[in-house]
Amino acid sequence: MHPLRTAALLATLLSASTAFAQTAPAAADSQRCGTVSDTARVLTPQQVRDRRRLGMQLDTLIRRSGQTDPVLVMVDQDSARRDIHVLDAVVDSATVRAVQTRVERYLATVPRNRPFQTLLRPGMETPVLAARKAHCTPELDNVSDINDLKTRMILSHPLRASAGPGRRVTALVRMVVNRDGGVSWLSVLRPSGDAYVDANVEEIAARMQFLPATLDGTAFDSFVTYPLTFTVP
Repeated sequence: MHPLRTAALLATLLSASTAFAQTAPAAADSQRCGTVSDTARVLTPQQVRDRRRLGMQLDTLIRRSGQTDPVLVMVDQDSARRDIHVLDAVVDSATVRAVQTRVERYLATVPRNRPFQTLLRPGMETPVLAARKAHCTPELDNVSDINDLKTRMILSHPLRASAGPGRRVTALVRMVVNRDGGVSWLSVLRPSGDAYVDANVEEIAARMQFLPATLDGTAFDSFVTYPLTFTVP
């Protein structure tokens, strides 16, 4: 797991926007963007109010620590665990514990029998998913730079001098793409199986820059699952 400017990594995760995942790069804007369907799963009005209340509580705690810019808090829960990451900020351990406590209280109201992922940026309004809103998923914006990094890495592969055709391997990376299009957090979900690639894939993924997710034109933080493919010796 790549820490990416993470001020604290705790055993519990959080956020106020619905998570959108992308399993492959969008090839064109028409594929990247669409309209939220009438059958999409959205937050209830009470859930929206609860998360906004939590965001205000966290904003108060974080500002008391001297942090003035809105920070990103990531929450990830399944039946076996809860994780909380405070991203893109420098806050003291006491504030981290206070944030954790507030989030735990909120998560006590969330069923543990189904996965729950969310992102919250206290101090800033998060767009709320609703039917018929225009929604765009993240799209890799610095394709040429990433391809150059991948090529340079493969040119230094210790098996490059060996004979035989190349083979394609893919590492699957889960990341948080922030509303500015940068990568705030990442974790390799599935390694490629090539030891050299797997030792370097996080560094490449950390340099990815995206067109961020938007809802009715407003950018927001989102989860992305992204495949990075390499041709290795």
